[in-house]
Amino acid sequence: MIVLRWLYNIISYSRLKSVGNNVRLSPWGSITRPQELEIGSNVFIARHYNISARDMKIGNDVMIGPRFMAECDDHKFDSIGHTMYSIQKHRKIAKIVIENDVWIGGN
Repeated sequence: MIVLRWLYNIISYSRLKSVGNNVRLSPWGSITRPQELEIGSNVFIARHYNISARDMKIGNDVMIGPRFMAECDDHKFDSIGHTMYSIQKHRKIAKIVIENDVWIGGN
């Protein structure tokens, strides 16, 4: 199982939009749409992360604790008269930027 996670991370790394030096991602996480994720240098992301990127950027010198979740799209919940189920494919998409020298604690 650990070998499969390791291979998954290598494939994800190779598909990133850009990646700096000294980047360490725990093998126990996932990245959706890695081609839309930029990661700077000196970045560490702990285990059980889930990144769903749509034009997302993580700066330099960033440390992120376990169970981090970043979702660049959200369900539209302001559609009066429609059930959430009926509009589940309608999304609001926004860019996420984590600036330089940031520490996000564990969840």
